[in-house]
Amino acid sequence: MTGQTDDADGPRRQRWFQEVFVGEEQSLRRVHGVDLLSVTTTMEAGVDPGGLEAVLMANMPPRRFNYQQRVGRAGRRGAGVSLAVTFCRGRTHDDYYYQRPEEITGDPPPPPYVDVSSDSAKAIFRRVFIKELLRRAFPNLPGGAGNGNAGRFPESVHGEFGRCSDWAGRFPGLQAWLNDPANAAVMRSILDALRPGTAWAGDTAAAAAFCGEMLAYAQGRLAAEISEIVDAPQYHQEALSERLSHAGLLPMFGFPTNIRLLYTERPRTSNRLTVPEGKIERDLEVAISQFAPGSQLVKDKAVHTACGVVDFRPQGRQTYAGPGFEPPLPQGNPHRLGRCSQCGNIQYPLDPAGVKFCPACRNPLTMVDAREPKGFFTNFQPQDYTGVFERVPRSTRPTLAFEETDSGEPVANCDVLSRRNGDILSLNDNNGNNFEFQGARLYGRPLGDAYAVGPETGSGDIISASGEIHPVALLSRKKSDVLLAAIRAWPAGVFADPLTAEGRAAWYSFAFFLRSAAAALLDVDTLELNAGFRAVREDGRAAGQAFLSDTLQNGAGYCWWLGQPPNFRLLLEQGHAQTPGSSAEKWLADTHSAQCDASCNRCLRDFYNLPYHGLLDWRLALDLARLALNPAAAVDLVSPWPEAENPWQTLTAGPQIPALLQSLGYGPPTPLAGLRGYANNGRKQLRIERHPLWLDAHPGYQAAKAAAAAEFPGYAILPMNPFSALRHPAGLLAASA
Repeated sequence: MTGQTDDADGPRRQRWFQEVFVGEEQSLRRVHGVDLLSVTTTMEAGVDPGGLEAVLMANMPPRRFNYQQRVGRAGRRGAGVSLAVTFCRGRTHDDYYYQRPEEITGDPPPPPYVDVSSDSAKAIFRRVFIKELLRRAFPNLPGGAGNGNAGRFPESVHGEFGRCSDWAGRFPGLQAWLNDPANAAVMRSILDALRPGTAWAGDTAAAAAFCGEMLAYAQGRLAAEISEIVDAPQYHQEALSERLSHAGLLPMFGFPTNIRLLYTERPRTSNRLTVPEGKIERDLEVAISQFAPGSQLVKDKAVHTACGVVDFRPQGRQTYAGPGFEPPLPQGNPHRLGRCSQCGNIQYPLDPAGVKFCPACRNPLTMVDAREPKGFFTNFQPQDYTGVFERVPRSTRPTLAFEETDSGEPVANCDVLSRRNGDILSLNDNNGNNFEFQGARLYGRPLGDAYAVGPETGSGDIISASGEIHPVALLSRKKSDVLLAAIRAWPAGVFADPLTAEGRAAWYSFAFFLRSAAAALLDVDTLELNAGFRAVREDGRAAGQAFLSDTLQNGAGYCWWLGQPPNFRLLLEQGHAQTPGSSAEKWLADTHSAQCDASCNRCLRDFYNLPYHGLLDWRLALDLARLALNPAAAVDLVSPWPEAENPWQTLTAGPQIPALLQSLGYGPPTPLAGLRGYANNGRKQLRIERHPLWLDAHPGYQAAKAAAAAEFPGYAILPMNPFSALRHPAGLLAASA
């Protein structure tokens, strides 16, 4: 019983599990009785499973409250004893809590709260204000809901404002309604209804100025801004209200208009489009991976293989397979995407006659025909589940569409920039190969305007593909608030190069440090924020920028608030151990520092950033946090910090690094101009230990290299740092670095 179980089956299975049988089922209790339920996280959603006595979890849940919700399903009917067994899988998240079960069972929960008073709520306030304005105005416009339009167009849940194609005829009427003095009182009444509990409540001068600002915007800019969104080529929603919501002008609320369906059978009648049977749904950002051609999903003991894109639509009493992409195939895509294979930057949209090279690293951009899918379908041939199924290449992690921006505001040694409605992109380009879509055929006949990827036509195939091949990547795009942070000045010979593993690790670690600090500062879950970094061009070289973005589509105001200089400085103070209760204070404590050689669930790791666990390093995060506060901060392996011993010493001065090198044939450490060298006499190599962010041009490394050349003539002199040594020890035996 999972979230993708058909609606008719879920309640029946739960009823049978509780030994409730009706009608003819009474005579088949032994046949229909259910003793074991296999479920997903649906069991956290208040489901009462009856007299459940035991719970077995196939992996360690993400958070303490997830664990407690799941184990709490057992023993709810006064049972004398209940049992909860958790199977820890072989991954970092599970291993951490396997060693520390008290943290998953007994950590205190954060207190809930609602914040409607901060200035970051202004954008949210404005969206709700606009929504109510349009709801009041549209019934009075030509072709509006009050003029017989209802019923002729399936309206969006975001508002009954008709099609985008009708907007041009309604623009003059809306502009006139907004500027009509008789409606000024209506607009003020809306503002008065929304203001209580916010920063603009009451009769203060600030409240009056805010109301004046909202009215001036509504009368002077609103209609024109709607026109700009309607004409913008990157939006394809047919309903005006849905398009305005995706553009961030109207509130998104919780309506799942970014949900995509995977059809496991063809709906033959139009009423089947509204019946949930035969369909699996995911958010678009997830669907471009899980529903990509070739991917397999398990549902009710059957394996379903995704193979194409489609948009099933009603056509009388029947259904029509409409185009599954926007823009539809075989139509060309005027707004393609440029992707850099070197640094991962995405340029969107890309002018084919314009930029040819990555703005950050100058690597040639690969032009990608990326389109948003409207829906997906399988090959309509489910197979028995035998415990094995195929997965396809995953989409990229959410990243920012590259835009040239100003340097932002200086905060200590950081340039900080926050902005509304940044483009957050996820791309699945099949590991750089794209998906080769062709016209889909059902039993050898064209399946409307649907497109599929293979398989080759065979006598037993229900779905096949033929015709012209269209290499296309799957794209997910949403708008949200974004915060960018870059280091202003670097010490001589120190740099986090985004084109190296150490540089990428430093930027990712710094970004996730900012995310955890922001969650603590705002008292919200870290899931409210995404973290990452992007490469940019600075001083003739590729440089990095950490970014945070609100997880909520159209933004929740967090990143905008955090981007204000006084608030961002509070984030950076979390990297200072002298700040009481800061992240740095907790991470530098012996109970953590001596036990964590890279990262753990007490510092940077959590269930939701599993793909980054191999890169995350709390020492690198604090190094960048200290640099962000003070450009003169010492970045090395030995200098004591003002508040604590240099945390790299627990690795380099302790047994870990020396023992590792000696196991690979290197001798004991040799002092070299303030650094340490390790000689491998058999290989005639000498490794000089240095900080992961040191460049070859660093004065300290150059001095140690000169001393090594004099003391070990004929040896190959190579750098070594504890970050790469712990993760890739075999690299220490390479002939060059």
